[in-house]
Amino acid sequence: MTHAQTKEDKNNRKKIGIILIGLLVVIALIFGSLFAFFSDVITGDTTLTAGTLGLAVQSEYRLMNDPENPVPVTADNINPGDVIEVRLTVTNQGNKSAWVQFGFEITGEDMFGDDLTFAQLQSAFTFTGLTADNGVFTSDGTDILNGTGAHAETETGGVNSLVRTFTITFNSTAGNAWQNAVIDIDWTARAVQFRNNPTPNWASAEALTTAQRGALFGP
Repeated sequence: MTHAQTKEDKNNRKKIGIILIGLLVVIALIFGSLFAFFSDVITGDTTLTAGTLGLAVQSEYRLMNDPENPVPVTADNINPGDVIEVRLTVTNQGNKSAWVQFGFEITGEDMFGDDLTFAQLQSAFTFTGLTADNGVFTSDGTDILNGTGAHAETETGGVNSLVRTFTITFNSTAGNAWQNAVIDIDWTARAVQFRNNPTPNWASAEALTTAQRGALFGP
C-alpha cells in the first residue's frame, strides 16, 4: 500500500467517524425526548360571587304627648306641640357589611291646597338627630350593619340589627295658618358597602331605576 493510499484511508475513516458521531447525536436527540423525568403539576380554579346588600325595615310611630304612655299617631288630627316618635328597626338580609343612613323628606299643602315651601315646613317641624339638606333631613350615615347568613361580613362596631329612634316635633309656635294643613313625611333607609369604603359615598347608594336595572342585568 502506497503512502497516498494510507493517507486516503485515514481520511476516509475520519469522515466515517464524523458521520457516525453526527448520527449518534441525531439519535440521542430523537430518543432523548422519549425519556421521562419525575414531575408534578397542580391546577385549580375558584368561583367568585359578589356580595349582596338587602335591607329589611320595620317602622313604628307613636305620639309622645305623654312620654310614659305614648299612643299611636292619629295622623288626621295632630296639634302644635305634638311630638311624633318614629322607630326604625333595620336588618341586612345580604351578606355584606354596610354603612346605613336614614333620611326623612317632608312636603305638604296649606289649608288652601297650595304647596308649602321647605322653609315654611322647617319653621313648623323640628327633626331630632338629623341634618337638613335640600328638603331632606338625613342622619350622619355612620351606623354600621353587619351582614347575615353564609359568608357574612362582620365589622368592629357593627351590629346585626340596628334600631334608631327619631322624633318629629310640630312646633308649638305654629299658628292658625297650619290648621287643616296636610303634611307628608317619607322616610328612607339606605345602605352602601362598608368594606373598601372608609368614607361612605351616598351618591352611589341611590336605588336603581327600572331603566338602570335593565341596562345592567337585561330585561
